[in-house]
Amino acid sequence: MPRRGKCRRTLRPDRVDWLLTRVAVISVSLLVTVQLVLAQEDVRARLSFLDFIEGRPLALVEAVGPAAGGAVARLEPVLPGEGRGWVVLSSEAQPRLQVLVNARVVGDLGRGTLVVVVRPGDLLELDATACRQAVYVRVEAVSENVLSPQPGTTVSARAGSVTLLGRSTLGK
Repeated sequence: MPRRGKCRRTLRPDRVDWLLTRVAVISVSLLVTVQLVLAQEDVRARLSFLDFIEGRPLALVEAVGPAAGGAVARLEPVLPGEGRGWVVLSSEAQPRLQVLVNARVVGDLGRGTLVVVVRPGDLLELDATACRQAVYVRVEAVSENVLSPQPGTTVSARAGSVTLLGRSTLGK
């Protein structure tokens, strides 16, 4: 009596090799194509949600560079449209000169450079109450969304006083 149903073909070794070769070639070409497409920023911004989540930490590293010497106060990723930015302050190394944001100490200029994360309307002050002489503090760089304080702004912090550096203003 004949068997019912479809006749099963067995895969021969040469057929398996051919199939694996085709799958490997298609997979590699698909991988290369996707990588080339995602290398373009405007396409990647539309297709990838992770770029939005990760923020732009490399922009901070490039702008600050080795000058910061690793002195970072409360550094968090700055996401586009989030309403935060960063300001790089520098002076002669003054461990007693503290930087205040909204009357809270966020760090000191003991290494000569400090990166401070700011929000719109934050009050930036320099606490030189423990310093023996006046100290000049310069705004070296700011993130692209910070409108004030401007890079290049220099403020003299008088010894024994708290000096206003400015109020942060952020754009888009």
